[in-house]
Amino acid sequence: MHHDAPAPEATPPLTAADTPYALARAFPGHSEMARRMRGMDWAATTLGPVGGWSPNLLAALSLCLTSRFPMHIWWGPDLRLFYNDGYIPLLGPGKHPAALARSGREVWAEVWDQIRPMVEGVQQGAEATWSEDLLMFFDRALPQEEVYATFSFSPILSGDGSVEGLFCACSETTGRVVTARRVETLRRLGLATEAHSAGEACAAALRALDANPCDIPFARIEWGGTDRAGGALACSAALPGEDWDTLMQRWAPQCRQLHDSGAAQRVAIEPPHAAPWPHGGAHALLLPLRVGTADRPDGTLVLGLGLHRPFDAAYEDFIHLVQQQVERAIGEARSYEMERHRAETLMELDRAKTAFFSNLSHEFRTPITLMLGPLEEALAHAQAQDEVRGHLQLAHRNTLRLRKLVNNLLDFSRLQAGRAQARFIPVDLAALTQDLASNFRSAFERAGVALEVDCPPLPFPLYVDRGMWEDVVLNLLGNALKFTLQGSVRIALEHGGGGGHGGTAGTGSEVTLTVQDSGVGIGAAELPHIFERFRVGRHGGGRTQEGTGIGLALVQEIVHLHGGTVSAESTPGQGSVFRVRLRAGCAHLDPQQIADSDAGPSPLRAQSYVQEAMGWSFPDLPAPAVAGLHAPDDAAAGMPRCRVLVVDDNADMLAYVASLLSPHMETVSVPDGVQALEQLRSSHYDLMLADVMLPRMDGFSLLRAVRALPDLQLLPVILLSARAGQEAHAEGLAAGADDYVAKPFSARDLLARVAAALARARKRAETAKAAEIRYRQLFDAIDEGFCIIELVFDAAGRPIDYRFLEVNPAFKRHTGLVDAAGRTMRELIPDLDGEWFERYGRVATLREPLRFEQYSEKLDHRWFDVFAFPADDGQPCRVGILFTDISARKRAERALQHSERRLQETDRRKDEFLATLAHELRNPLAAISGAVELLRHPMGQLSKARAGEVLGRQVRHMVRLVDELLDVSRISRNTIELTREPLDLRRIAGQAIEFARPGIDERGHRLSVEEPAAAIPIEGDNVRLVQVLSNLLNNAARYTEPGGRITVRCWHDSAGAHAEVGDTGIGIPTDRLEDVFRMFAQVDRSDPRSKPGLGVGLALAQRLAQLHGGHVEARSAGPGQGSAFTLHLPVAQGTVSPPAPQGKAPAEAARLKVLVVDDDEDAAYPIVTVLEWSGMETQSVTSGQAALGLLERWKPDVALLDLGMPGMDGYTLARHMAATHPAVALIAISGWGQPEDVARCREAGFSTHFVKPVDLDAVGEAVRQVAQRH
Repeated sequence: MHHDAPAPEATPPLTAADTPYALARAFPGHSEMARRMRGMDWAATTLGPVGGWSPNLLAALSLCLTSRFPMHIWWGPDLRLFYNDGYIPLLGPGKHPAALARSGREVWAEVWDQIRPMVEGVQQGAEATWSEDLLMFFDRALPQEEVYATFSFSPILSGDGSVEGLFCACSETTGRVVTARRVETLRRLGLATEAHSAGEACAAALRALDANPCDIPFARIEWGGTDRAGGALACSAALPGEDWDTLMQRWAPQCRQLHDSGAAQRVAIEPPHAAPWPHGGAHALLLPLRVGTADRPDGTLVLGLGLHRPFDAAYEDFIHLVQQQVERAIGEARSYEMERHRAETLMELDRAKTAFFSNLSHEFRTPITLMLGPLEEALAHAQAQDEVRGHLQLAHRNTLRLRKLVNNLLDFSRLQAGRAQARFIPVDLAALTQDLASNFRSAFERAGVALEVDCPPLPFPLYVDRGMWEDVVLNLLGNALKFTLQGSVRIALEHGGGGGHGGTAGTGSEVTLTVQDSGVGIGAAELPHIFERFRVGRHGGGRTQEGTGIGLALVQEIVHLHGGTVSAESTPGQGSVFRVRLRAGCAHLDPQQIADSDAGPSPLRAQSYVQEAMGWSFPDLPAPAVAGLHAPDDAAAGMPRCRVLVVDDNADMLAYVASLLSPHMETVSVPDGVQALEQLRSSHYDLMLADVMLPRMDGFSLLRAVRALPDLQLLPVILLSARAGQEAHAEGLAAGADDYVAKPFSARDLLARVAAALARARKRAETAKAAEIRYRQLFDAIDEGFCIIELVFDAAGRPIDYRFLEVNPAFKRHTGLVDAAGRTMRELIPDLDGEWFERYGRVATLREPLRFEQYSEKLDHRWFDVFAFPADDGQPCRVGILFTDISARKRAERALQHSERRLQETDRRKDEFLATLAHELRNPLAAISGAVELLRHPMGQLSKARAGEVLGRQVRHMVRLVDELLDVSRISRNTIELTREPLDLRRIAGQAIEFARPGIDERGHRLSVEEPAAAIPIEGDNVRLVQVLSNLLNNAARYTEPGGRITVRCWHDSAGAHAEVGDTGIGIPTDRLEDVFRMFAQVDRSDPRSKPGLGVGLALAQRLAQLHGGHVEARSAGPGQGSAFTLHLPVAQGTVSPPAPQGKAPAEAARLKVLVVDDDEDAAYPIVTVLEWSGMETQSVTSGQAALGLLERWKPDVALLDLGMPGMDGYTLARHMAATHPAVALIAISGWGQPEDVARCREAGFSTHFVKPVDLDAVGEAVRQVAQRH
């Protein structure tokens, strides 16, 4: 690219002092070189301070530093160097950054001689230069590195026109130039793949490499070893042969290492090789050459490396590509050589085979002649009824066939070898052809196929070899009969073209022989190959599979020898047409082979063809009988009478085998595989004896079809074949045959094999029968249900039903289905879940077992554990099913899961209850603690009374909590006892209101009571029913905002007695109405209006109501709508008992003496204090021993004993007191209040029992009552 010198800019003058601002303007930008220039002390250079620089230099620097294209400036007479960042790679690390401001002559000293004329020309003439892809050798990555550059030197002119400096824009093009050079080398190497030998490929490759001495100064290829013996060798002309010998001897260790490891080796050359460069190559690479798949290299490639290019990744890739191209060229040449050698070998084998057949045919003709003559003589003298005559006819027919085969082989081998001597004579071709066709008429008639002969006289004779023409006609007719099972065959002769006059053939005349049949036809893939030698047609469907595959090939060779053509057209299933075209006259024939006449037709030639055709079996005719053939008696000894199917397409073979077997068993003969399969399907046979080569379906296909049928899988099958040897025997057994017999075979051997096969079959049948019995016993005995089903699929392959083939006795018990065998599931349950069909269909199609559990609503809501597996009986749609009714287990699992969920829920509620209980107990304890603290301080009587009220109220609250818990425990264990008596529900409601009144009044609720004037008679426990209604009232008071309204309503009707507690409180969500009666339930604890509680009150109320034969019902319209709880009880018959009169304390109570025994003095103190306030005399001790000591000197009337004292407990002390002081009445005080605790106290002699904390007034009343009764 050409760049003119930049025009001077109108730049403001810089100050002498190089200020940062001035330097930034002189050296603009943020590039590396701009920063270096700004940081350099220019005053110390010959250029002086920047402020004194020429505006032209500053303008050029501005352009250079702000451009990304490689640029440099040479300034002044010393050519001081300025450059930008793009120019740095051209300099290389050895010159940058020291090159800045240095003289250009010093920086580029190695190329100065090359560029100096250009520089001086610009300085002197003020004209720019242009150089494109100029080769230079830089001192950069290498001492003499090959570099290509495109650049232009442009003058920087001053105002007076003189040159102040040079401006250069340059671009390195080394990569492009070197890449193009290497690509050209690879292209030349690609042409080496056209070589036809390894030596030619090596030479062509070396010529391509010699064309690039820059990258590959020299090269050498060794193929087939590291020496020249027996291998291809090619050397580059760049090195003399003696130099190569010296180098290869020096590199021998590296060559051995290359051969052993297969890894490339780098070697040195000393002194370096001279080349068209200032210096040649100093190193070389030894590279392996591999063409095959061997582990070790097949050869060695030596490539010299240039001194002037660094061995970088691009150079290494190029070397590898060269290696691959050389390998490819040698490999393709080797392939060509091997293919040529193979072709030559095949041609040699073909010639040897043809010679062998020719010799073999000659050798066969002598014994055949000696066989045929005596046979014909014997037949001429044998009587018609003589049994031997059948043997002679069989031998005669097959000897004729053998002679025909030998003659065909001999004729064909002569034609192939070019030794056939034809004798062309003028023949009435129409008469000859018609006569030959008439020989076949009897065979066609026997086969039921019409033969139409259309051979009108020709106007001229044709020159043919009479014997060869007979072979052509007889082969084509025999072939047509062989593959035409029904219909017709037409043979016609016609001429066309310029016919002659007067019985002479005109120029261009030809005669066409056409043989057309309505047979099985030939497939399009097979049709192009039918004239190939030894090609046996595989289109099937003929009368026999016998044949050598040379008939049509012989026809083609004969027709070509006559200078004619043969062609074939065919449509499978419709028939075939063969056309032979012969030229008239004799101008096209060898004159030496033309004669006037011959010896006449040979009747034996036609006879052999016809006899072979007559020997073929025809579907509608029985095989010819062979009388008088009997098997040796010992070979058939012990053979049971059975039925055998014999299959062979050769009628003589069928008759022969049948005659061997018929004395010992019943035989049925069929000529092809299709008929054999039909027989096996329709009738029972004990064994099948089949030839391998059969028409329509060969022996192996027949065997596969038999083994695919379940009923015939165990049928013994013996295959007959002309193929002998261990491989053929193994192939037959591998296909599933029980035995394989090679032809020819002896009668004794065949009978022995049949007897052995039948014996094995009987043994198999007996074993199978025993296994079936064991299976049936197991089938009937197992407790699990078992069945075998057959899937039914729709057109899309989806399973839609299945039929039960077998079911065991347990099937009905597990499913409830009756008479399932033979019926489909849709018949039994039309609307059964489709999942059953899908699962079993998956097992049938994938042939993989499946275990699953399935619920079926239609099968009486049962659960089943099912194991389904593909039935191993050869039927792809059959599935075996083993199953168990697991409904009971599933119910138990559901019950267990339900119990587990209930336990988890109970555990969760228990945790919540414990947290609530702690909270509920802390509240009264806090109040009690606060009241106690107040009592410790001086205060007036009013304050003390207030504190006492707090203590009493909170203690009663705690007692109520504990009592509720105890009641819950009693109810959960069904140990609560009810004292039933006639009651008035109104009176129960009144008592409950009195109990709940403090809580109602405390929150300022309005209470209204609605009840009838007459009594509402019920029967129950007064205390417990009061507890139920008081719980409902307390609940209403607690969950109703202060100042609310509470309603109590009592009534009775025909349904029973009812007491309802309604409120205007926070209400209950409608979906939680049933939950409020669960133990420890807390409905909507997040509601700020809800009050804490244990969550046992309503549950306890419900259970107590149920114990009375009733229940509690909850109603609410929702949150904020209030709620109503109704107690429903049965109405009692009779009158209501009046309330018991309140007794009064006796006057003599003031004189009672009371002993209090408790190890806790704080617990005893309130009791003693209250009793003394009541006027009783008391004593208090803290142990049982102290109590016994006190009794010796002080006689109490009543003793209150703590039961849980350490040492001597209350029970022990009571026994002592009963024994020594029986007059003392006993009262028990304990922290245990379960029914069993109360019963134990009574048994120990205690009059009554109090549970801590005690009601002090109740204790005083009990002391007076006990003292009165005692």
